[in-house]
Amino acid sequence: HAVGARRIAVCSPYTKAIDDAEHEFFTAAGFDILGSAHLGIADAFALADPTPDHIYALWQSSWHADAEASLITCLNMNSQAVVERIEAESGKPVITSTQATLWKLLRAAGVGDAIEGYGMLLRRF
Repeated sequence: HAVGARRIAVCSPYTKAIDDAEHEFFTAAGFDILGSAHLGIADAFALADPTPDHIYALWQSSWHADAEASLITCLNMNSQAVVERIEAESGKPVITSTQATLWKLLRAAGVGDAIEGYGMLLRRF
């Protein structure tokens, strides 16, 4: 909602069951999920294994040209490493769990400063 997106593409390292639960959550929150991909990882420690190239490929699998933003979920995954690359390619905001958590904490603390290098959410909103 913070970036004005309603139609989104979603990707995660999670299993199909968790991915399905995320879809239910975001759909109930008013989002239309146009594209989706997941890796099927069940082991919590292995959620951190995907490399930036793997995360980028995962995003490519989920991307839909009509999406207004991409959502990459999972606090364990190092998705911050690909946010700028994906935004440059798609021209649309990328929201990650880590980035959104930091954004919300900063806003709750009254800090609205722009942070460069980690996507539109932290830079503009």
